[in-house]
Amino acid sequence: MDIHEVDCVAILRTDGGQEHITHVGHIKNNWRLTKESVIARIESGTDPFYIQPTSGGRRIDIRVERPNNGTARLCAPLGSKQADALLRLPQCAAGCALIH
Repeated sequence: MDIHEVDCVAILRTDGGQEHITHVGHIKNNWRLTKESVIARIESGTDPFYIQPTSGGRRIDIRVERPNNGTARLCAPLGSKQADALLRLPQCAAGCALIH
């Protein structure tokens, strides 16, 4: 089992203003994975993913949520505020290699 730190995301913004994460990755290590691949790895229990806050606090585990419509999405809740730490990450660089 590998544990993966995530420090960037790729986000698709819809015409309605909603944001959808399409990829997560790591800038320094130059990689990114599709949302679907990360969801499969988390749900199978093979690979956990997390965010390490820049403030040096406790790591935030990335989870899979399935809201009312059942479509899986990635999230990293920030305490009781229900803010999502993933949406606060910078965009992955265009050169980050897509891995499988």
